[in-house]
Amino acid sequence: MADNEILKDAELEEVVGGNGMETMGLLNRLQREGLYTPTTPLVAGQEQAAATELKKFLGRFRDEHGNKIFDTSRIFGDSRSNHYGYLTGGHYNTINADRLISKLHEIHG
Repeated sequence: MADNEILKDAELEEVVGGNGMETMGLLNRLQREGLYTPTTPLVAGQEQAAATELKKFLGRFRDEHGNKIFDTSRIFGDSRSNHYGYLTGGHYNTINADRLISKLHEIHG
């Protein structure tokens, strides 16, 4: 894939497309910050595939009891609002995308 086919963060913020674009922007950010390398092409039309990939990625993380840490997160490839949740102290808390990235940095050390 040519570099010019990949949507840059600034472009993602300018595109109207609901949370499918937010999902691709989040995958882009995970890659830039060295947390994850997505396999889905981050181009228009791949919103649903990006949502599926982000769900799988977040589903990997478990606490010491085997509970999925981000189990309440709801990621969409369409215009519905994404919801990010994080398990801490036995309770799920709603967090924003920036806090999600921070939590992933904490987990990765």
